[in-house]
Amino acid sequence: MSKKIKTVLTVSIILNVLLLGVLIGMSADDYKDHRNKRAEFRSAVDKLPAEKSKLVKKTMRGLHKETRKIRNEVKKTRKNINKIISAPEFDESAYDKEIENLQRLQSEIMLKFGKVTKELAVQLEQDERKVIAELLKKRTFKHQRHDGPKPPKGLDQPPSF
Repeated sequence: MSKKIKTVLTVSIILNVLLLGVLIGMSADDYKDHRNKRAEFRSAVDKLPAEKSKLVKKTMRGLHKETRKIRNEVKKTRKNINKIISAPEFDESAYDKEIENLQRLQSEIMLKFGKVTKELAVQLEQDERKVIAELLKKRTFKHQRHDGPKPPKGLDQPPSF
């Protein structure tokens, strides 16, 4: 092998190893973030009386199971949107159709979530509802894994013209 090929091969291997390290690090961060949200949820709910804690956990597990099919459809729809955007020719009508479908699915999930939250709130005392409200504010009920990084301070608000 010539020296040039050896150099290119070596650089390629080094870059691939670095890329692998970055990918592993990113997936570990996603996993850690998911675990932290789950731990925060459990910690907050465990502050409730045992019967209410059990009720909230059971209710949220039920919601998660009930929306599984819809969430899978959301994933498929997002993949379809990415395919449409990446296609050689952009199909506006297909894009609009998939975006409309995505909004419908997300709305369906939120309606179910709202209904379950209401059913829980009726069964909880005010101080117990405050725990749930704090969880909602922190978005620890959110099941999507990719919220993305928070924007730097000052860039978290849209520009005003």
